[in-house]
Amino acid sequence: MGGYDNGASGEYSSVSGGESNIASGYLSSVSGGVSSKASGAYSSVSGGYNNEAAGFYSSASGGRNNIAGEKIESPEPPEASYASVLGGENNIATGISSSVCGGISNIASGYVSSVSGGEDNIAIGASSSVSGGIYNEAAGDYSSVSGGYGNIAGKKSSKSCASVLGGRNNIASGDNSSVSGGNENIATGDDSSVSGGNKNIASGPSAMAAGGNGNRAIGKFSSVLGGKRNSSKGLESSVSGGNKNLAIGGSSSVLGGKNKKAIEKFSVNLGV
Repeated sequence: MGGYDNGASGEYSSVSGGESNIASGYLSSVSGGVSSKASGAYSSVSGGYNNEAAGFYSSASGGRNNIAGEKIESPEPPEASYASVLGGENNIATGISSSVCGGISNIASGYVSSVSGGEDNIAIGASSSVSGGIYNEAAGDYSSVSGGYGNIAGKKSSKSCASVLGGRNNIASGDNSSVSGGNENIATGDDSSVSGGNKNIASGPSAMAAGGNGNRAIGKFSSVLGGKRNSSKGLESSVSGGNKNLAIGGSSSVLGGKNKKAIEKFSVNLGV
């Protein structure tokens, strides 16, 4: 045992250096740092300040006030933790095989979930990920948020495969839905997408809002390519642009203009 005021109370545990460190788990180890704990069996802390490796086979490699794994009182838990925190501050990885690679106040609680950095990000769903940014949440299974601010991908307890690539306050909640960027965009339909813009909504299955402001793609396979406050409600209907245009009929389209409508099936309003 090395360092100062360290303790190795776990069977076959070790503390190699640092100050006020404790290795209490079976075959646990602390390699350095200050006021850190390796309390889980086979856990390790490599340095930093006030870090804890609490889960079985968990690891905390640096930073401060980080926690890897959940402490399990049973001597033989049903499944090992394998959670890891690689640095940063106030980060927590509690999901099985979850990881937080840095940043501040990030949480990876889902199975095989990960947060790669940023601040106040959460990866809840199984195999979910947040790559960075601030206040982002990957809630659904297999969901992802690549960055930005206040974005949400997926719904809790759902296999959504939803994604948000960036932007601010965007939501992709439909299965396989996506929001590429922009501000306050929402993709709620399954397989729906919003490419960007401001306050656009794609609520129909496989609907798309490519951009613009305040547009709505409501019908199945419908699309709004741009403009302002346009709506495509019919099956496979489309609005190419303009202002306050409406495509209601199936396979109908409005090409532009203002306050134009395509009501009948297969109808086309040229916007003039």
